Amino acid sequence: MIGSAKLTGECRRSARAGFTLIELLVVVAIIAILASLLLPALNTAKDRAKRVHCVNNLKQMQLACVLYATDRRDEFPSWGGTGLNPRAKNVIDLSNYIRWAVLGGPTTLGKVPQDPAAVNAQGGSLENLGLLYGAKLIGDGRLIFDPSYPHTSPLGWDQYDSQGFLSYGLINNNVGVRSSYTYNPIVRLTAPSPTLRALQKTSDVKRDRLFIMDYIDSQMGNPDYFAHRRFKGWQVAFTDGSVRFSKPPVDVFNRIAQGGYPADISQFNSEVLPVLEQYAR
Repeated sequence: MIGSAKLTGECRRSARAGFTLIELLVVVAIIAILASLLLPALNTAKDRAKRVHCVNNLKQMQLACVLYATDRRDEFPSWGGTGLNPRAKNVIDLSNYIRWAVLGGPTTLGKVPQDPAAVNAQGGSLENLGLLYGAKLIGDGRLIFDPSYPHTSPLGWDQYDSQGFLSYGLINNNVGVRSSYTYNPIVRLTAPSPTLRALQKTSDVKRDRLFIMDYIDSQMGNPDYFAHRRFKGWQVAFTDGSVRFSKPPVDVFNRIAQGGYPADISQFNSEVLPVLEQYAR
């Protein structure tokens, strides 16, 4: 009897120590609620970390451009004006010429040599920020890609990692590499060459101006093209070496975020650029 009573008591204590189905469901519900509250904060923290990474990229590229110019008759990295790219030197548009880092290359793709002569031998030409890669000023070239873009974005660095970084890629069936940053976009806006770059040499810099920034063009309606959409703005490197976040007024941001604006480099310079410079903090 005593042994039976002792066993019954132990069973009761064991039953009390367990969870009922209702209690278990309550715990699961609490965990789900906590997760739903914490995940947005974690995502925001992750995006802020990527912004810090982006700031570092921009600072290093701006400095590399200055170092590049000191060894090349005061000239910043340029576009065109060569045998492999006979387009007029530094005459640019917003969504295409301005971002090419390597124009052309072997149809078999493969890795991009860091020797400009070797790139030329493969039918390619280093352009814009790609010239920093050839000058060995930006390491393996990963700096020219904004870390904020997801893997699904055509602007992400992993588009150029097919055979190890930095590899040639295909852009609209054309071989080459395009950066995910907008580089040196200020143009003269005056005849006879309104889309000629205004800052071709360090001596052209008369005041603090926007120099390199997150990608911007008429495709910003696509989230995969908008690096910092969550924060409603763009990271911008200025000619003085500072990097600031430009958060324009809501109406300007919304117009850009809807897509189709700015339509071209001229509209960017005349309407969007002044606002981005003004609101960069």
